[in-house]
Amino acid sequence: SRGSGLFGPVTSHYRQQQQRSHLYNTAIPLLCTHHLPRLYSTTADVRRIEFYFDYRSPFSYLAKDPVIQLESEYKDVEVVWRPFAFPLDEAFGPPEARSSYQRNKVRYAYVDARRCANARTPPLTILGPQKVFDSTIALLGGLYLLERRPPFQQRRDIQQYGGDAFITYTNTVFEQFFTRKLDIEDAQLITQRIIAALQLQQQQQQQEQRTPAADIASEFRIFSQAGSQAHHELAQIRSKGEQAGVFGVPSIVIDKEVFFGNDRMEWVRHKL
Repeated sequence: SRGSGLFGPVTSHYRQQQQRSHLYNTAIPLLCTHHLPRLYSTTADVRRIEFYFDYRSPFSYLAKDPVIQLESEYKDVEVVWRPFAFPLDEAFGPPEARSSYQRNKVRYAYVDARRCANARTPPLTILGPQKVFDSTIALLGGLYLLERRPPFQQRRDIQQYGGDAFITYTNTVFEQFFTRKLDIEDAQLITQRIIAALQLQQQQQQQEQRTPAADIASEFRIFSQAGSQAHHELAQIRSKGEQAGVFGVPSIVIDKEVFFGNDRMEWVRHKL
């Protein structure tokens, strides 16, 4: 990484879920400012851009809001979120064996991230993590909600994403992780954030049928267990991303062209 970056649908699982339930059908300064099957069907005239991100990446955090804003600025653009398990050890080496060059690189990355965060209005808080975290369970939480996300055209009717469980969850995980209020390796804490986000979505969409918290927790436990299809999907996202030229996060892919880093939004707009 450098200062610009650091570090749907989907699958048969979603189609099976859709068959079992009808809920899916009813229900900053700019400088600091996924190909898998789709998660939902959209009209042919919608342009899809892929956004590769990792919840432990401060630059993914910085890119999140500008990327969300693209769907408001461009009515024909759909952002396809790709949870990407960025290989930190490959890029920076294991913490205990880093060279002085690698340590300087990591140190600068957080200095630069804070510089960009402080330029936001209001400023964002980015505290460096106290260890190297494994973001797998948090990314699986994002994937779980992506597979249950309302179709693109329905999301257009949700004012400012207030009822979008995935966006609510993503905002919460980023903000709490970088203020050291959330251990993204803790499956119980991640499950709690998923439940809260889904319950808020059901409340704001005034859904008569509410999913009990215990049912959500049980479903996510099965979804995220070792060896599950979800782990395979996460690995596919990384593999497909690498084949597309993605080498770090955040990265945006538009028509096979890669834009790396949170400070590439003007080039993204130029491409759009």
